[in-house]
Amino acid sequence: MFAKVWVEEATRKIRFKPDRAAVGRELDGHIRDIRDKYEAQGLSPYDAEMRATADMGDPAAIAEDLGRIHKPYWGWLWRLSQWALGILLVWAVLTGIGYVRNRLEYPAAEVELPQLPEEVETRTYADGGVRTFRLMDSWDIGGSVDLGGYRFTVPLAYLQERTYEGPEDYTPLQYELTVCLRASSWRFWEPISAGQYMILSHEAVDSDGNRYGRWEPGLFSQETHRHYFCNTYGDGPFAVWYEIQLDLPDGEMPDWVDIPIGYGEERLRVNFAEGVVGP
Repeated sequence: MFAKVWVEEATRKIRFKPDRAAVGRELDGHIRDIRDKYEAQGLSPYDAEMRATADMGDPAAIAEDLGRIHKPYWGWLWRLSQWALGILLVWAVLTGIGYVRNRLEYPAAEVELPQLPEEVETRTYADGGVRTFRLMDSWDIGGSVDLGGYRFTVPLAYLQERTYEGPEDYTPLQYELTVCLRASSWRFWEPISAGQYMILSHEAVDSDGNRYGRWEPGLFSQETHRHYFCNTYGDGPFAVWYEIQLDLPDGEMPDWVDIPIGYGEERLRVNFAEGVVGP
């Protein structure tokens, strides 16, 4: 009885309840140790507990000291940091599970990130046609652009000559410009979309006045726009690649290409003449 009253009085000014409970348990443990010592000397349990609490000192004075030491905001800061760490760990586990599952469903060979192609590549199709790609030029594009909370860079850009031989009525000579955008962010709570139509739902233009669009009803037509396409790749939980392919009218490179991003139609300019990316 004496111990309970003494502990409640000594801890009453600790306003952070978890600290109050922890300190109370510690003080109660000290009182029990002293009480056990007095009982071993022959005192009754009642007298031993009364002597033990007296030895602990004035509970009101101790309450003042403990109230100064255990500020409530430190306790709440510690508790919030524990919650934040728990949320981060849960998110890391869920992200890791999704990433591993994606790798199991699509082996590394199938999700290999874009890279500079060989000087000459040949592909044979089911109809017997053969398409040959010849690397004409590549660019090292520096800089970055921040759009919508994401950072966009251009790790890779190159031009290929594309010829076709086969039974179908294809244009025998074409030129394809490939621009690889990488979007990255630490905003795990709002991941950027890896959908193709982040790019394909808008019109791209270049410095020569050419317009590029996906030839689909309601979007763009072959009569007004040159064709372009977009492949997407995941690069871990924080980044997405957009591999954009534009059909050039000839082998002449424009000075720059404006590429739209996202549903807000924000644009970034890939400047081949200066080797930089900008808004």
